Parts: sequence; structure tokens; C-alpha cells
Amino acid sequence: MACVARALLDGLPLELRGPAAWLPQGSSHLGAAASGPRTALWVTDEILALGPGEAVLRPPSLSVGIGAGRGVSGADVVGLVERTLAEAGLSVRCVAELATVDAKVGEPGLLAAADRLELPLSSYPAHVLAAVEVPNSSNVTRAATGTPSVAEAAAMTAAGDGARLVVPKAKSRAGDGTSPMATAAVARVRAYGGRMPQDPARYASLLRRILEGPRAGAAYGNGARHGDGDAYAG
Repeated sequence: MACVARALLDGLPLELRGPAAWLPQGSSHLGAAASGPRTALWVTDEILALGPGEAVLRPPSLSVGIGAGRGVSGADVVGLVERTLAEAGLSVRCVAELATVDAKVGEPGLLAAADRLELPLSSYPAHVLAAVEVPNSSNVTRAATGTPSVAEAAAMTAAGDGARLVVPKAKSRAGDGTSPMATAAVARVRAYGGRMPQDPARYASLLRRILEGPRAGAAYGNGARHGDGDAYAG
């Protein structure tokens, strides 16, 4: 990460890599063109094996929908979220929020999980979630909550217009291994969606603020939040 910090703070060229949705429009690098190898910054929510001279910036691109049975523990929810993301090759640092149905927003296990993950927990009325088209609906869920889908529908709703479901509903199980106690699904926001600047100059300014600001340690991945060693924007 030191090479990226040096390039940004010294105004040297920095090559941007990753899905076009998270890069400034019409730009593949920040700074003037230069000969020789460039310092590279990946902008992605995917877990990567980085090479020399590379670092990764984590955009707030993911929303995780959570369905919770009564009495679910915070540890169960956290474990499900982390496992679901890891199995999909996605970084937990890119999660912008957790989301659920209004009827479950006060569930102690959900509140504990949001606190543990240091993420906001949003909720939506059952009729709003019921209108979202999802691949996995359940009459049992409809009877309990008023919507045939909580996890998938909440993830899609939280991610906003144009969102894409990237991880369908996954389940945790109670200690006796019989009944699901929590469900989780992951949606990715549409390109930009207002969460990252499109102008290269503003983009560079954002990166410098991350490196120079009071959260610089967290941006380097040195904080205790998740410890995956990645830089992130948040």
C-alpha cells in the first residue's frame, strides 16, 4: 500500500484496474502518462491476490439482505454474512449496509450483528419487499412476515434501482441442525449509483482524503474492523 500512497501524495501516475462501473468515466489512470511500470490500484469488491506494486480500494458496492428467525443470535448472523461473502469471493469491506423487513428490524440478533460488523441496518415494509422479483420465494416466509422474500428482496431494495442479485439466499441453521435461523443474500449496486465520484479529479481527491484523513489506518487495512489488509472507501 505504501507505493499507492506515495504515488497519490506525490502526484505520480496511478493505474486504475477493475470493473468499469467503479472507475472514473473515460479514465484508466490518474495523473500524466509515464514510461515504465505503474503503481496499480484495483477498485473492486472481489477478493484478489495482489502482486508487487498493487493495492485494492474497496467501493461500498454491496448490500446484504437478512432474514432472521426469532431468537437468532448475533454470532449466527455474522457467521452467515461472512461465510456467504467469502464463498462468493466478495470482500466484507464492500458491504454498505444490512437490510431486512420492518417486522424484524428490532430482532436483538440482527442489531448485535450490525453492531459487530459496524454496518447500518435498514428495513423496509413487507409490501415493498413483496413487490420485488426474486428467484427464491417462500410461502412460509410470506405467512410469517407478509412478504415471500426477505433476504433477497431486502438486498435488492437496499442496493437501489438497477441492482443485481449476485448471491442468492443462503441459510444458517439452528444449533440442533433442524430449522433455518437466518438467511442472507447479496446484491450489487448499479454502476456508480452516487457512491463513488465519476470525475477523475474528484476520484483522486477522494483517495488522498482516505490516505491523509483520520481513518487512514483503516484505509490501509490496519484497523480491527475486518483485518483483510485492503484499502477501502467508506
